[in-house]
Amino acid sequence: MRSVSNMVGSLQKLLIEPPAHIRDVELRHKSRLLNIFLLPMILIFIGVDATHLATVPGYAPPWYGYVFLIASYLLNRGRFYRFAAFLTLVMFPFVIFVNIVSGGAINSTSTLYYLIPGLVLAGILMPVGATAFFALIEIAVMLSMPFVVPQMFPDIESIVGPFSTLVICGVLVIASMAFRDQLELDRQESLRTAEEKYRGIVENSIDGIFQSTPEGRFLSVNPTMARMYGYDSPEDMLKNVTDISSQIYVDPAARSDLR
Repeated sequence: MRSVSNMVGSLQKLLIEPPAHIRDVELRHKSRLLNIFLLPMILIFIGVDATHLATVPGYAPPWYGYVFLIASYLLNRGRFYRFAAFLTLVMFPFVIFVNIVSGGAINSTSTLYYLIPGLVLAGILMPVGATAFFALIEIAVMLSMPFVVPQMFPDIESIVGPFSTLVICGVLVIASMAFRDQLELDRQESLRTAEEKYRGIVENSIDGIFQSTPEGRFLSVNPTMARMYGYDSPEDMLKNVTDISSQIYVDPAARSDLR
């Protein structure tokens, strides 16, 4: 069991985890999500195309879709997450449009529904404004079908199903994003309020309060603590005192006994 777990962990680190040079926590999270999306998509495309090749005479796989997917994955594994995310999102309207116009789509109406995963992914990878703009692009692509390929979509009624589904999903995605962003703003405000309250208690306390590392280096001291040891400010004390044992303990060895 442990060997299987180790193997899964190694594969995750090799195939999914973003490169170490990405330090930003949010960017690492989005890069990881993009890899989690791209790898299954590549496998699904391979499975679908293999099935069609075996069952549909004359079927030609949309090779340009693989170019988008594999290029996006390789870029995301490198130093180009933002370009990889952009390329992944552009893939949906481009590949679907070309596939339908070129006659490669087996069922044109069903193919239009594949615009929806692109919209959902945009909601994960992009801010609200950019997602709304992307939704408008996909809507424009869908509305162009009766004019570009009238032999497949003779009128607007022929795209009512996928169009209404796309619009409903767009509204839900954008509304959920706005709710999520507001929730995060409220959470940040609560954290700031709590931090300010805590800082006020510490800075106005009549007792000396400090934080230190396990090795004995001061991280912070309040104004009372600084005055107790003859310093003008907490910053002055932190600048001049590096060893907590020389200030807090009569016998510096006593601190070692407590650790």
